[in-house]
Amino acid sequence: MNFLSMIFIAYMIPVSFFFALTTFKHNKKDCNLSAPLFQPCGWFGAGRYEVDGYVYNAVEEPEILITGKWNESMQYQSCNLEGEPRPGIELKEVWHVADVPKEDKFDYTYFEHKLNSFDTAPRKLLPSDSRLRPDRYALEMGNITKSGAEKEQERQRAEKKIREAKGETFKTKWFDITEEVATTP
Repeated sequence: MNFLSMIFIAYMIPVSFFFALTTFKHNKKDCNLSAPLFQPCGWFGAGRYEVDGYVYNAVEEPEILITGKWNESMQYQSCNLEGEPRPGIELKEVWHVADVPKEDKFDYTYFEHKLNSFDTAPRKLLPSDSRLRPDRYALEMGNITKSGAEKEQERQRAEKKIREAKGETFKTKWFDITEEVATTP
């Protein structure tokens, strides 16, 4: 194996984050502990997105086995003190990712469709909400020609040219520009 092959192989190793997530549930009767482990990704994507773990009782004995892929579905089942599934008990699905809508033109997930939909939007949208842009709405409705004609950037460039020709400076519409520096907590 030559040096370039070694660099190429090293370059192809996927970067993956894996960690244990510990959550506690405290109440008057007991203390439950959940500790799912986000698995490391191996060569060629083996183990990618996998999560395995247990829900422990107050004396830290495993009671429930949690398994699945965080981007597809998660299941659980009762387990013994060694963490092995109890015989005769099948996995039960906790949740699964919703199917992609059938007439999806943009490869959006179900969540993205709901997020961008006018049906789920608040009654009074902010004037700066991108759902109100005519080019975006035309594209969403499948009218690519109208969307191209309504391009926001082209409109902004035209306004800038007119402003510069008149010698006017740009004035923000929705906020005031200040020299004050404020950090977000």
